[in-house]
Amino acid sequence: MAQAQEEPNSPTSPATSSLSSTGEAAKKFLSYLPNGETRKGLEEYVSIIGAEKFKGDGSLVMANTGMAAYFTEKFTDPKNSCVRDAARSFYEDVAEQLKSKTPQQPGCINTGDGVFTEGKGSVYSNTSACPSAGRANLHSVAGQGPYKNLQPGWLWQLALKHSKGDPNSAMFLIGMCGHDDTSQGTYAYEDSSPQGLDELRQQCLFNKNIKSKLDSEIKDLAKNYDINQEKIYSLSAQSNKYTMEIKALENQKSVQRLMDCPSESSGFYAPQSLGTTADIPAGIKQEVQKIQGDIGGAQNIPAKYYHVYGSAFMACQLIQHGMSLKKTELVQKQAARLYRGIRMCSSTQDFSSEIKTFEAEMAPLSKKYKMTDPVKLALAVAKQIRTGKIKCDGEGGFEKAPPECGYISNYSIPAYLLTSTEFEISDESIAKKVANRFANADAAALYKKWYFGGGTVAGNKLPCSDIRVWGPSDLLEPTKSFFGKLSKPEGWSNERFKKASQKLATWDVDFKWTIAQHEAGAQFAGQTCKKREPNEKPLAGICPGGPPDGKTKWSPSTGDQPDHHSSSTEGIR
Repeated sequence: MAQAQEEPNSPTSPATSSLSSTGEAAKKFLSYLPNGETRKGLEEYVSIIGAEKFKGDGSLVMANTGMAAYFTEKFTDPKNSCVRDAARSFYEDVAEQLKSKTPQQPGCINTGDGVFTEGKGSVYSNTSACPSAGRANLHSVAGQGPYKNLQPGWLWQLALKHSKGDPNSAMFLIGMCGHDDTSQGTYAYEDSSPQGLDELRQQCLFNKNIKSKLDSEIKDLAKNYDINQEKIYSLSAQSNKYTMEIKALENQKSVQRLMDCPSESSGFYAPQSLGTTADIPAGIKQEVQKIQGDIGGAQNIPAKYYHVYGSAFMACQLIQHGMSLKKTELVQKQAARLYRGIRMCSSTQDFSSEIKTFEAEMAPLSKKYKMTDPVKLALAVAKQIRTGKIKCDGEGGFEKAPPECGYISNYSIPAYLLTSTEFEISDESIAKKVANRFANADAAALYKKWYFGGGTVAGNKLPCSDIRVWGPSDLLEPTKSFFGKLSKPEGWSNERFKKASQKLATWDVDFKWTIAQHEAGAQFAGQTCKKREPNEKPLAGICPGGPPDGKTKWSPSTGDQPDHHSSSTEGIR
C-alpha cells in the first residue's frame, strides 16, 4: 500500500508532539510553584515520563517510551546491582507462580533453559514462563476462571516479600514490567555466576572441538596440497575464525543476558492481581462491553490492566514526596485523559490520511468497473483475482502487477491468498475489512467536528480530548434526537451516520475506561504507598544503601545476594 504522506504539523510530526508540548508547559508551570511536596512530586513525575524527549506522539502510541527508558536506566546502571538482583529474583518468582498456577499454552514446554512451542524453540531467560492459554479479558479477575489459583492481591504480596515489606519498593518492582504489556524496557545484564561461567566454558569447549576437526581435515588434505588447495584455504579460514572466537570466550568474564517480562497473555496482567479494590467498577466494564463488544463487535476485549499498574506506580512517586491522595488521583485522571487524547489524535490523523490514499487509488478503478461503493468494488476486484482474470503474481513482481492487486492489499487482504488452495477469504470477511476502514475514517471526521482539542495554540500542539461540544447526546442512536439529525454531515445516509457515530462511541468510552483505571491505580497507591522520611532512600526495601549502591547484595531472605544471581556490578547500557 502506498504510504500516506505526513501532513505538516500533524500530531505525529516530531516538531509538534502533543506530549512534548505539554511537558514543556508543565515544566514552566512547575517553575512558578513554591518549593514543597507538591512541586517535588510533580517534578519527579515529569522526569519519569520524560515528556520533553518525545520525538512524536507515536512514541506514546506505540510504547510508553518515557517509563520504559526510566526503568531501563535504573536496571542497567552499573552501580545498581541491588535493583538488578531484586528485579530478577522477583520476576523469576513470578514466572514460577504463573507456571504452577495458571493454564499454559497448548504445546508449550518450559525446559528451564528456554520455552519451546510445537517443537520450535525460542530461548528466553529463566524468568520466562509459557504464555497462558489466553490474554486476560475485560471480565477476568484473579481468583476466578483461568486465574482461580491466583488469589486476589497475589502479585502485591509477592512484591512485598521481595522488598522486605516496603510498599514503595514493591510498587517499583511491579512497575518495571507492569507499566505496559509489550514494551516494558530492555533489561540487560552481565552474569558472572558459576552457571554463567560454566556456559562460557562449554561454548569454548564446543568451539575447540570443531576447530580440532577442521585442523585434522586440513592436515589430511595437505597430503595432496596441489589438488586440495582451494578446500584447504576455505577450511583454514573457518579454523582461524574459531581461533578468534575461542580467544574471545577465554577472555570473557560474564555472559550477557536479558531479564524477560511476563508475556501479554500472562496471568501477570489479570485484574485484581494487586487486590480486589484495585479494579474498575463493574458498571464501567458493562458499558465497555456494550459499546465495544455488543455493538462494536470486538471479541474478547482485553483487560489492559497495565493501566492500573502504571498509574499505581506513578501515583506512588507522588505520594512518596508527600502529595495528598486527592491531588494524586486528580493528577492521574488528567494523565489518563492526556494519554488517551494523544492516542486519539494520532489515530484520527492516521485514518484521515489513510482514507485519502485509498480514495486516490480507488478513483481509476471506480471508473473502470463503474462502481463507487468501496465494498462492492473490492468484492468485484477479488472476484477477478480469484477467477484468474487478474494475475498478481506475474513477471516483474508486485510493482508491475495490475492496480487491482495493490488496491485489494490496501485492506490487509494479500492478493495471493485469494487464489490460495490452503486459505479461504470469504466475501463477508472482505466486506467487513473494507467497511471498517471507511467507518474509521468517517468516525475520525465526526471526531474532528464534534470534540475539543487537536489544534495548535502558540505553536504548541494540543492533545485531543473527551470534551464533546457538538453532535448527538447519544452516540449509539445519533438520529433519534433533533440535534443529532442536525449534526449529520451533508450527503451522508442515516446508516452511514449511525455506523460512524457508533464507531466513535467505541473510542469515546476508551477515555472513560482509561480514566477509571488510572483512578483505581492511584487509589490503591494511596492505600499502600507511604511518604518517605527526609533521609530515607527511595528504594529502601531492595537497596538499603542506595541506589546507586555499587556494592549492595540482596536476597528476600537474608539480605545477601542469592547464589544463582550475578555477582557482577557491571551493567549494559
